[in-house]
Amino acid sequence: MRVALLSILDHAGEAEDGHRAFLTFAGKSLAARQLELALGIGCERIVCISDNLAHPLIALQHRVEGAGARFHVISAARALGGLIHASDELVVIADGVLPLAAEAQELLDRGNAVLTLPADEALDRGFERIDLNDAWAGALVMPGGLVERLNQLPPDCDAVSALLRIALQAGLPQRELPERLLAEGRWVRLSSQSEADQLEPQWLRRLLPAPDPFAPGNTLANWLIGRWGMSLLDRGVSARVLVSLAFVVALVAIALGWHFSVIAGLLIAMAGWMLGRSGIALGQVEKSGAARTGEGGRLASALEWVVDLALAMLLAMGAGEQFTAWPDRLFGGLFLMAGLRILAAVRRRGWSALAADRLILPIILALCSAIGVLKEGAEVLTLLALIASIAHLRLSAKLTQA
Repeated sequence: MRVALLSILDHAGEAEDGHRAFLTFAGKSLAARQLELALGIGCERIVCISDNLAHPLIALQHRVEGAGARFHVISAARALGGLIHASDELVVIADGVLPLAAEAQELLDRGNAVLTLPADEALDRGFERIDLNDAWAGALVMPGGLVERLNQLPPDCDAVSALLRIALQAGLPQRELPERLLAEGRWVRLSSQSEADQLEPQWLRRLLPAPDPFAPGNTLANWLIGRWGMSLLDRGVSARVLVSLAFVVALVAIALGWHFSVIAGLLIAMAGWMLGRSGIALGQVEKSGAARTGEGGRLASALEWVVDLALAMLLAMGAGEQFTAWPDRLFGGLFLMAGLRILAAVRRRGWSALAADRLILPIILALCSAIGVLKEGAEVLTLLALIASIAHLRLSAKLTQA
């Protein structure tokens, strides 16, 4: 069994900040992010060494138990011996470490090791020197049997520092983290809330993708999250909230098109898609450094289907009176959405990426509706999507044969 030890003892450099472990970064405390790392590498038991059972610690307990793991709080190093068996692996994470690097997660997942950083850069960032050239990166994995050596030390010893010395004396391998993680703010040790606040904008810029002229919707969503994402997270607005609202807005678009105006419905559907893409971008920020799951991808896929269905229904509403049966009226819109999806699937890069973007499409359809050529405009777009798909498939086949 893998067991994680988190330390919640050190106080931040500024008295009003409280404990280091409860400094917040992008809407989550350092302890919560360390917890996500521990759960992400398969820890089934989380042990916190703390001097009191504060309210944030109880919130951590609920999160651990909600993930199906067990949670323990101890106040002294020797109490750890009763929770760790010789066959266990103990993951130790130091106070104040902000764990946002997938590289570190991969190294810890490989088993027993002490993670290190180049001492020249790491010492200035608050990490502890362990030899002439290396500093401890604030995380290690060690055999559970070594924990018994804590009994040979004074009862009031620093558990984390003591376990680091025990691991080094036992000859555990050292694995060095890339030095660039310090500059990128993906593996640092924070001592105050002001440090965390200064690091957030730089980290966020690196996390979000670069602007893509062929994906204007995603580019705008990323810009919006880059501008206001931290404020949303600090206010407790999660990605799930934004994506849930996006589904509601897509349904409102259908109702608006049915009762009032197809043009307004198309623009509201576009707003729903943008809200959903912003939520997905916020989710990338929210889950950075946590265990990777397919939840974000499933939500994105479901939202795209809902928005496409809403657009198809709005096209049916504006198709004219000559088609009175809904199956016939829906066909044109569904055919357009299918053509765009085919084009996006056969070629995902370059100008074809526009086929997956739902920022420009509703605007074009709204303009067509405003001048009375919605049905004809949809048919032209469908034809262009199919021609582009066939042309790309033929070109790909010729290149393969050559």
